[in-house]
Amino acid sequence: NKAGYRAADVPVLVTDYYPDDLFAVIERSEDMTTADRDKLFAQLVYAVAHLHRHGLAHRDLKLENACVDASGSLRLIDLGSSASARNRMGGVINSHQIHGSDPYVAPEALTAAASYERMIRERGQSNIPDEHGYDPLAADSWSLGVIYLCLVRRCFHWEKADADEDAGYRYFVNRRERFLGSFSVRERAVIEALLDMDPKKRCSPGDLLVRMPWLREHLTPATEIDARLASIVRVYAARCGPNT
Repeated sequence: NKAGYRAADVPVLVTDYYPDDLFAVIERSEDMTTADRDKLFAQLVYAVAHLHRHGLAHRDLKLENACVDASGSLRLIDLGSSASARNRMGGVINSHQIHGSDPYVAPEALTAAASYERMIRERGQSNIPDEHGYDPLAADSWSLGVIYLCLVRRCFHWEKADADEDAGYRYFVNRRERFLGSFSVRERAVIEALLDMDPKKRCSPGDLLVRMPWLREHLTPATEIDARLASIVRVYAARCGPNT
């Protein structure tokens, strides 16, 4: 049974035990079928879409934060870096610092964080305009794209989305068509949608499920999934205020 409660003003959520995460599943399952892979990814996409519908960005999406049970049911965990990403009028609440692990961080997040740190040194934090940041929802979509690449190829193609520092990422940027040509039609469609270099053109998790009906086929009824995730959203929505 799930139980949400407060201890010393810190939100605490007790959930069912999930013995594995996606990282462990990939390491162990050399014979994972495409259907099994797509079922896991569809659940993760839906979980992130659910958070986004409530205006929340996870900001630390990675293989280790997607837990899996023996039946292949997936649960998204670790909302410690999550934050409000939309105001009451639907406007973007930018993030300014790097959140999450390097391989999953979107390129615009790296650029914005470097700019943010430079402006702090030059002007002081209170004088930095909010537009010098990045949309954390779009950054979540990028992280999903990296996770999908890992599910498909069982490896990381880059350690950091910086073409100056990382040869794997430089190849992805400069030889994009050749890189994408090594994937199936469906795989390429997902990668192009989530790993668009322009965050404003990047596909949201909800839109991805609309555009990819073959992913939706792997979902249990939406009401069931909503019930599993609603308690997480309620607990964290209250604590997620202005972010950096």
